[in-house]
Amino acid sequence: MLVKDLDDEHAQCEAALEALLEHRDGAALRGVLEAFEEHFAHEEQMLDAHVYADVADASGFSALAGQRKSHFGDHTRQLQMLRAELARNGGSAAIVPAPFIDEVMRTFERHAADYDATYAEPLAAALAAAA
Repeated sequence: MLVKDLDDEHAQCEAALEALLEHRDGAALRGVLEAFEEHFAHEEQMLDAHVYADVADASGFSALAGQRKSHFGDHTRQLQMLRAELARNGGSAAIVPAPFIDEVMRTFERHAADYDATYAEPLAAALAAAA
């Protein structure tokens, strides 16, 4: 995309997903959760500072406010899904079911296409203007 820090974090998330696909165990699932938690928190901070900064002041309809709510809500949904699977087996998840792994991978890919692609240009422009 266009924001190196977030692109690097996406690569770390993808590497964690590949490790989950390879190992299918609780440790790999925790690795995905940790990568997602770090990335989502950083992404939300950057977006709030540079793209959604005026959303809180919007009165009435705001497309950006809706985009923010939906985007951040999808982060929450993905994290809850991962935490629930870890909790299902007391945190160990000796074998993570293949259908769950497929769902996690498809969800992350869909999220990147539906949300992350929409913020790349505005965030890159805002960061360039701030520099």
